[in-house]
Amino acid sequence: MRILHVAESTDGGVGVFVAALVQRQLGHGDEVGVAAPSAGPVPGRLVAAGARHLAWEATPQPGRTVPGELRSLARTLRAFDPDVVHLHSSKAGFVGRLLVRGRRPTILQPHAWSFFAREGKVRDATLAWERAAARWAHVVLCVSEDERRLGREAGVAADYRVLPNGVNLEHFPRLGPGARSAARRALGLGDGPLVVCAGRLHRQKNQHGLLDAWPAVRAAVPGARLVLVGDGPDGDALRARAVEGVELVGSTDDVRPWFAAASLVAQPSRWEGMSLSLLEAMACGRSVVVSDVPGMAEVVTGGVGALVPPEDASALARAICERLADRARADAEGAAGRARIEAHHDRDTQHEGIDRLYAELTGGTATGREGRLRTLVVQPFADHGGSESWLARLLDATDELEVSVLLLKDGPFRAELERRGIPVRVRPVGTSPLDVLRPALRLARELRADPPDVVLGNVLKAQLVAGPAGRLAGVPTVWAKHDHSYDRWLAVPVGRISNRVVGAVEELAEPTGRTDAVIIPPPRPEREPASREDARAFLAARGLVLGDQPTAIMAGRLVPFKGVDDAIRAIALPAAAAWRLVVAGTDDHSAPGETERLRGLAAELGVADRVQFLGHVPEVSHWFAAFDALAVLTKPGARRAPAKEGFGTSAFEAMLAGIPVVAVEGGAVVRRLYGRAGFGVPPADPEAVAQALGRLTDPAARAAAGAAGREIVADAPDAAACARMLVDVLADAAGDRRSRDR
Repeated sequence: MRILHVAESTDGGVGVFVAALVQRQLGHGDEVGVAAPSAGPVPGRLVAAGARHLAWEATPQPGRTVPGELRSLARTLRAFDPDVVHLHSSKAGFVGRLLVRGRRPTILQPHAWSFFAREGKVRDATLAWERAAARWAHVVLCVSEDERRLGREAGVAADYRVLPNGVNLEHFPRLGPGARSAARRALGLGDGPLVVCAGRLHRQKNQHGLLDAWPAVRAAVPGARLVLVGDGPDGDALRARAVEGVELVGSTDDVRPWFAAASLVAQPSRWEGMSLSLLEAMACGRSVVVSDVPGMAEVVTGGVGALVPPEDASALARAICERLADRARADAEGAAGRARIEAHHDRDTQHEGIDRLYAELTGGTATGREGRLRTLVVQPFADHGGSESWLARLLDATDELEVSVLLLKDGPFRAELERRGIPVRVRPVGTSPLDVLRPALRLARELRADPPDVVLGNVLKAQLVAGPAGRLAGVPTVWAKHDHSYDRWLAVPVGRISNRVVGAVEELAEPTGRTDAVIIPPPRPEREPASREDARAFLAARGLVLGDQPTAIMAGRLVPFKGVDDAIRAIALPAAAAWRLVVAGTDDHSAPGETERLRGLAAELGVADRVQFLGHVPEVSHWFAAFDALAVLTKPGARRAPAKEGFGTSAFEAMLAGIPVVAVEGGAVVRRLYGRAGFGVPPADPEAVAQALGRLTDPAARAAAGAAGREIVADAPDAAACARMLVDVLADAAGDRRSRDR
């Protein structure tokens, strides 16, 4: 493939992004040209790597230079004749789209919308141009969900894709406990509090705001130092201010030593797409203090640092001082930040998504994707549930599938799929039989027009759409069964229309009557659960301080049949009077107001001071060791409830973390406890729950049950093994069709 990248500047994050992407494409054997100014080190490095630097002496601002820039880029386009034109930032987007006008596959990547950098009439004109020129980009590629949202809200109508910025995790490995001291020695720094801000010295990055805040920081934390790493148009003005305790060290080819040396990293930007330097700081395990602006707020979640109002020097100073005064809190936030980068911001994932996008636009095949199984996944919900987690873990662990996803309800899981570069369509579906029939007929027509090798219906509702559609279109389907919903009425007929059935445990597969069902359990977590000390430090940073009082956790979407009310009633009884309860999760779409109902119940029973609601906690299972027990209290027979709990992913993860489980009897969860790793209780029986917690009040009993749980799950398969099983099932189901097609 012949690829032309166009950028009016290779400074800062855009230069880092383009350089990394070009080097990957060269490694694939693509012919790559970069039309960019000659200034700066990036063009020389790209030429040395094998790219063609096509000098395009553009300026960032619109003006009298535009006619010459148009002529120069037109010559480049004619001479290079690219298959794909990839435009980076505003000026390249302006000139490139004006020239190409959609006659070649064109990607616009804003790297933060330019109209936020303008004011007055210039802003209005810039926005009007973006709205008009959107039709000349086949895809607008955003580096954050916020960037896409802002474009849509501004009236820029386009085919948006989101591939969040990522970090080269090999280049930014986890730092050891002595890394900070070693980095400071290498940089000639002392041991005092050190704040680092890295990036272009530019109005966007707002280093002046940090200097405004710094006198208040120095007053509260004497001896604190601020280092600005980078260069740019604001450099002279910043140096002229000469604020005490602030040092400007210029640009560097390697920011890692500065991040390693830092107590925390601050970035009070006025606007962002998704800051690479922020992601790199988090990859280095550093707490971050950033402006609450789009592109930042999407990343700084889950106790990784602080969001402060933009251009609020007082709030910025307070957030910095709090972390300089509490080293344990800052370190816990840094650890959580590293975990978030590993989970959501690996650069390889972003690059793989771009490979797929190029292949889609050119009608070709993404590099290295030949022979992969074309798989359409139908997914009924897009929440943070067990089926979504199972799917994401397995897709991340294999490169043998070429996946697209049809969501029957929109939600946060959509953004997670798109971050992986997976094409997603959303087609909302109601709950009546007719609501399911219409999308099944429509899907059948689409499958006939462009048949994948196989369709995976992930959960019953998905297979109610996918199964009939596959039968009508002659495309095989696989049903991944995650719960016992409607087992009495639907398990057998849906099992019959499915070419294959997958269950997370034997009990899930049994009601289908399929003797050939394959068991693929949720995989063992990639990381060992956090230690009790680290988990408690992480939760303390979120405002939950756990002491000596035993504390149980319930985790998952909040619906009445999950039995949180039974746990609240249990701790109100004498047998469990020593216990606290923490609830991690948000209201399900089917039960709005459930959190408030549960708060009211706790107040009514006089235990409101012993029940805390955390809301959604990213990767909550990683922090289970902070607690003393997990409760899984699903009530079979309640409205919308399954007949019994399915696999019980949270119980599996609690056992891995070494904490006992109290679970409702009659399902796979209790079976896997083997009477050693916790207790089974009758459904909807708060008294039995209280008795079980009472037995676990003894620390020795908790330790014995926790050790048994770890022993039981020690041999669980990892994600790669589970993904291999899924690929085998999908390939087996697709085998007849592929043989017939050949």
